[in-house]
Amino acid sequence: MNAEIKNMTEEQITDLKAQIADWEKAKERKPLVFRPATRQTYFAIADEGHGVERYSNFNPVMTNNMIANGDCFETQELAEAELKRRQVVRQVEELADKYDPERGGAFVVGGNNYTYRYDVKEDTVKLCWWCSSISNPMLPNFSSRAIAGRILEEVGEDNIKLLFMKYPIITEED
Repeated sequence: MNAEIKNMTEEQITDLKAQIADWEKAKERKPLVFRPATRQTYFAIADEGHGVERYSNFNPVMTNNMIANGDCFETQELAEAELKRRQVVRQVEELADKYDPERGGAFVVGGNNYTYRYDVKEDTVKLCWWCSSISNPMLPNFSSRAIAGRILEEVGEDNIKLLFMKYPIITEED
């Protein structure tokens, strides 16, 4: 790994430092989970991931399953946003299998790992490179910058930004 670090360009080192700083801040935070009270209305991704349904918490077993699956939301808007994010994840996975079939979006320790980084200040998605075992497991990794860029172009930057929705956005004030 030391040889890989020595061969990194300034751009790769800058990307790596920014990713590590973001990762350090994000790992301190706990994900927020909505737990509806008995008889409280909530919204969930249903229909095998094709729609959002309204439920009332009368069946604690079903509601607990929705919570455990990450499918329980306080508002319809939040449920629809998560549904859209999951659709983008599926689209990126399909394109990763198509354009990078040997990897399929998997992280390879010590290999070329091109992925995406959300720049909060510029509100833009940037391509970045990893050489170590530090990576966001929810983001895809590609064997080349060209493949990552092609998928970013096909899916669209606004849609790729949705990959970062599950995590708190880190701002300068944090």
